[in-house]
Amino acid sequence: CSTCMGSQDDIYITFARIEDLRSGTAKQKQAGENLGVFLSLIRRFLPSLSVLFAKKELSPNIWAAPWIFDLLAGSLPINCTLKLWDRYLSEKDGWELHLYVCLAILATCEEDLQELDREQLTWFLRHLPELEMDLVILRARNMRNKFLLTPGRSAI
Repeated sequence: CSTCMGSQDDIYITFARIEDLRSGTAKQKQAGENLGVFLSLIRRFLPSLSVLFAKKELSPNIWAAPWIFDLLAGSLPINCTLKLWDRYLSEKDGWELHLYVCLAILATCEEDLQELDREQLTWFLRHLPELEMDLVILRARNMRNKFLLTPGRSAI
């Protein structure tokens, strides 16, 4: 909705405030650890994409690191980003769900990703299309629950 969209400055200020809030949760884990966990989740839930990224020699530093560290701000369209952040702020486990949201985005786009060459893949992952964020979040919760039900696993 255009009336609830802020300026770029408003979005930056909101992001800065979110980062301050995150300091007690997600930022306590080391950045490399979160990236490693995310890559492990891709191998577990989306093995064909893991193989594709390796085959195309696509470095996770190009796309996955910004997804994790910037909360998808630079990759999702603004309206999707704001909807996602709203959910993160309004739900008790919002921050803990972020890696699974990233995973759910990959799962949602998997068929399209399989058809792309390396350059197109890089561009796509850095400029994601409009996504139905409620469905992405639902899928993320389902993936997280499936992971948690695996014996010997703990919450990420």
